[in-house]
This record gives sequence, C-alpha cells and structure tokens, in this order.
Amino acid sequence: MSHGRIINISGIAIILMVFSASGCTTSEPVMVENSHVQVQALSNTIPMETMNEIAARSERIYTKLAAFFGRNPPSAVRVELGAQQRIARSFAERITIVFPMRVVESKSVIIAHEMTHLFMPERHSEALREGIAVYAQDRFGEVSGYPNYGVDVDRLLSRRLRDGVGKSVASFSGAEAFFRRARGDGVGQPKLKWKDIDQEARRNAYLAGGSFTRYLFEVELQSDMTRFRTLYVGGDIPGVTGKSLQEIEAAWRQKIGLP
Repeated sequence: MSHGRIINISGIAIILMVFSASGCTTSEPVMVENSHVQVQALSNTIPMETMNEIAARSERIYTKLAAFFGRNPPSAVRVELGAQQRIARSFAERITIVFPMRVVESKSVIIAHEMTHLFMPERHSEALREGIAVYAQDRFGEVSGYPNYGVDVDRLLSRRLRDGVGKSVASFSGAEAFFRRARGDGVGQPKLKWKDIDQEARRNAYLAGGSFTRYLFEVELQSDMTRFRTLYVGGDIPGVTGKSLQEIEAAWRQKIGLP
C-alpha cells in the first residue's frame, strides 16, 4: 500500500505520491502543511476536502492569534485529526492540538480555542487559561463549538444558573476551584476520572471563565493585551488592575446579571 503526503509551497497545497513496489499510487491525504500549521490525519477516513479546509482555517486563525496576543509558539503548530480520545486537547510541550473523530465529523473543530493554549501556555489560573481560549474561539474561531456553540456566553451562563443547571459552579472563583479539583494539583490531589466529573458544572466552568475573561480584558483592561498578558503570566490582579479579584467579580456579576 502506498501513501500520499500533502505539503504546501507558496501557499498552495500539493500531494506528494509514494510509489509501492507494484508501481501503484494513492492520493490518500496524510498531512497538509502551511506556513505555520501542519494538519495530520490519524484516520484514513478523513476526506481530503476536510483536511484542506481545516488546514486553511488553522493558518488564518494562527495569523489572527499571533497578531492578537503579540507572541508566537516556538515552532509550527501540529493539528492531529481523528484521535481515539474523548475530548480535544492541547499539548504545549509538543506544540500539538488533537481532535477526536466525533468532533471532526460534527464539524466543531474549535481550532482557536485549542490553539490559544499554545500561544498562552502559562497555567497560573486554570479558569483564566480556559477563559481566554473561550474568548478567542468566539472572536476568531469561524465555527461554533463547546461550551457555548455560538450563543453569547453571558446570556447562556445567566440562563443556565437561573434554571439551576450546573449550579455548583456559579462564578469565576467557582470555575477556578472546579478546574483545579477536576484536574488535580499534581501533588496530593489526583485528577478526577471522567465519569466522576459533573458535566453540567464543567460546562459552567468554561462559560464563567469565558464570560469573566471577556469582562476583565475588554472592560477592566480596556482591551490592553500587554496588561492582560502581564496579569495572565504573573497572576497579580491587584497589581495590574488596582482592584481585588473579589471587586472585579462583583462588578462582572452585576454587569451580566448573574443571579
């Protein structure tokens, strides 16, 4: 069996063909490469059209995120499609993001969310880390996906809490506590098993992170990325904003009408 490999020269994807001993060829896509992104198919059932679309979208999003954050990952981003796992994940140490087949098939590959984790790999705050990824997906993502699927995060979070859905996470601080409890602290607290995680509370944690981060960035910091990055990396909210986390949370809750 022969294999094909798609590469990009001057922005044009082409297919490299590898010949088998019998002389037959195949155009089965293995990888699409652009200037900053490599898209790898982990399943031979992913259509070439899908590979090309995601590769082109990933390159556009990379360019937007680089301009927005004012920084770049240390090397080209690798996007793996069709992984045998439950959820999408990012691996900053490998500059890689991975999407399971069900996400590829549902056309909800949230490139901007996962790629943001590679542009902003620091982990001082788990809720802020996920929050800026939700915000970036809404702003630059081109497709809708988890946790809000195109619905405004403020409105969706407020509605869910009024209806009592996922109510154990009802604030940014609650989101921070949830993520740390679910993911473990790497020392004494183990990571929770997937079956033990309250999925409605998990969704609220992402929504609260995204909503609060939008308020923090756009209102408190007046969309100043330099100040946001300082706060994000160092965690000194009072030093950057002149306010405590509790003060900012209270103002955010009032603005979006949380119960």
